[in-house]
Amino acid sequence: MLAPLGRGIHPLELVWDLGGLPLTAAVLFVVGLGRTSRLVLWGVFLAGGVIELISKHFLVLPLPVGLPTPGGYLRVEHVLNPMFGIHTGSAPGDLLRGSFPSGHLFRLTFTAGALVRRWVWVLPLTALAAVAVVATGGHWVWDALGGFVLAGGCLEVVQGCEG
Repeated sequence: MLAPLGRGIHPLELVWDLGGLPLTAAVLFVVGLGRTSRLVLWGVFLAGGVIELISKHFLVLPLPVGLPTPGGYLRVEHVLNPMFGIHTGSAPGDLLRGSFPSGHLFRLTFTAGALVRRWVWVLPLTALAAVAVVATGGHWVWDALGGFVLAGGCLEVVQGCEG
């Protein structure tokens, strides 16, 4: 349904780079420098990442059919996405056998929430990122929603620890 957007608006591919682990981790490092609860911030971020990986391994749902990535974006993705190219599928030995929840959406939402701390700013970014991950064929709508919910829960834990 959103595939025409993914084919027609190539900058939507940037969601895979912006939500990749190296960039979000770097932003969280900088955000955490001024916080007394930076260990909580990092611990919850890592716990969310572990939950994402465990979910992708054990919740085996049909994988979406991804659109081909335009050539110029492939080079950037190889640098900013260490998970790029890891085989995903339904074989028992595959690390990531499903696509639920979207780790890119989890990382983008968590990082944006930690950075601005106001949902009024986080929601538009998250909505755009959700459209992008679905339009480019990397995730289903429920994957995007799962990444958002995971990040929201993790941000609530961080906020609760900060008092």
